Amino acid sequence: QGVRLILATARIAMGVRTMAEQLKMADYDGLIIASAGAELIHCASGHRTVLSSLSLPLIHQLFQFAAKHQVHLSVQQRDWMIATGYDEALESDR
Repeated sequence: QGVRLILATARIAMGVRTMAEQLKMADYDGLIIASAGAELIHCASGHRTVLSSLSLPLIHQLFQFAAKHQVHLSVQQRDWMIATGYDEALESDR
């Protein structure tokens, strides 16, 4: 009916993939804003626009901080994701 559906989430895009498929967003020119606004995905074409990314030195600093404070950290950049541990929250990001 002329309305474009846009899913916006702080999670990575894979975390809303199932929902996007259920809503048939690719058929209706939908968009996903993921990673807390760091990337925009056009569902029909699969085209990703990176709006913000972290430098490798900054990622290294974040991992050192996480280790020091004994917290899990997961970082996604484009098509890869690394994490210091695994928990249920990461299950939907596979």
